[in-house]
Amino acid sequence: MDEKIDPHTGLEKARIVKMTSMTLVGFFERGFPAAHGNCFSAALEDGTGVRILNFHYENLKELLRRGTLVWPVQVHIIRKGYAVIADPRVPNEWYQKDFCEVCAPMELLPLPQRLRFAMAVERGEIEVNGDSITCRILPADQPRKLAIGWTIKEKIGVCVVNAAGIRRNRIKGSAGSRQRKSRKAKP
Repeated sequence: MDEKIDPHTGLEKARIVKMTSMTLVGFFERGFPAAHGNCFSAALEDGTGVRILNFHYENLKELLRRGTLVWPVQVHIIRKGYAVIADPRVPNEWYQKDFCEVCAPMELLPLPQRLRFAMAVERGEIEVNGDSITCRILPADQPRKLAIGWTIKEKIGVCVVNAAGIRRNRIKGSAGSRQRKSRKAKP
């Protein structure tokens, strides 16, 4: 297949031949397609790299393992360095519902995601400061419990994402604590 413009999307078609890097966030999904997963980059046939915005690493790996997909995988180039998987062999339910908001530049997010962002700014949940975005965690009436023994004790926190997509979490006060469950040694 030659690289060409898709008549339906107006985007350049290309093919990725391997995954080159991925984020290292721990997800504990039990089944596929996984609703949450890691972002990844891939190499095109010409050797250049692209960040994939609409697919989780774990889901692509599983489709390859099952034999549903084999390399190369078709993508559409959105902009230099950014692509979406658009392969007719992939069932619709395997695609992410939204683009990764950490990996994708704001201007590449689909309109519904940009509108959600705009509404969050208007509600005061997000503050834009030049090249960074501050997300405010709204107060909770009671402590919220998370998986694996974590408890959020603080009611207000801040997360900052700069223009390069680097995320820093800042929590005001005592943010939370890790509560370990004691384990007895096996005899």
